[in-house]
Amino acid sequence: MLYRRFALALALVSVSGAATAGVAFAEASIPTAAVPEDVGLSSDRLKRIEAVTKTNIEQGYMPGAIMLVARRGKVAWTSVQGKLDGKSDAPMKMDAIFRIYSMTKPIVSVALMQMVEEGKLQVSDPVAKYLPEFKDVKVGVDKAGAFELVAPTRPMTLQDLLRHTSGLT
Repeated sequence: MLYRRFALALALVSVSGAATAGVAFAEASIPTAAVPEDVGLSSDRLKRIEAVTKTNIEQGYMPGAIMLVARRGKVAWTSVQGKLDGKSDAPMKMDAIFRIYSMTKPIVSVALMQMVEEGKLQVSDPVAKYLPEFKDVKVGVDKAGAFELVAPTRPMTLQDLLRHTSGLT
């Protein structure tokens, strides 16, 4: 359940920020609406997310946000808050356009954590268990001003990939 909450928070963060060119969300594409409780969600908890987002906007962490939670093929909740960007007073709109960069990492991370939740793998698993090419990987070490490749002190794990401490660039 914790990972599903993380996925929701990640999705919310992914759609907040300054509106520029990029991915558009058109109101015409919204599936049939539902009351949150009709699809197993809590209106009270969704209001908490909205309150936290409002606080983040007021504190200047982001200019605005569009949030949408869908479940079982129906939109259960939406919230549009703040401004399109930090430079104007234009209000955020449901059909705002955003430039979103490098979304592969969060999407893959959420998928990986869902697999952990389902018991299909562990974050402590070595990467080589799934990608044998990483079995005999070397790491670069600076020795007296010279770059040398040596065996790592421990194998690279899925957790290292998730928190970007694997040494891969």
